[in-house]
Amino acid sequence: MLLADEVQPTNSVSGSTECQSYFESAEHPEATTYRGGRSLHELDLKTRMFKYPCSFLSYSDTFEVVPDRMSECFRSRLSEILLSEQIVKGHENLDGRTRQTIVELLAETKPAYLKTER
Repeated sequence: MLLADEVQPTNSVSGSTECQSYFESAEHPEATTYRGGRSLHELDLKTRMFKYPCSFLSYSDTFEVVPDRMSECFRSRLSEILLSEQIVKGHENLDGRTRQTIVELLAETKPAYLKTER
């Protein structure tokens, strides 16, 4: 979900600009754009695949129909990782600023994903 095991490219990834534009556009069926135009569909392709290391698949229909217990476990762990003051082991790819940006994006579009009560 948070692309913890993502392999960093050794060279920039390139491809069709039309494909990239469509993938990043609001016309893409799964694209969700946030205030300020940010999206989990934004590609980086230089230092990592996506600009924000959080899977855009979190907006898929599958995530809407998972059983309650599974959803609770998912939300708890996601919140633990993203809302921690320290980098969580296994998620060293998420510095404080990156975690904060992902929290902002999810808080605006999928607030139920973040358990803020402790």
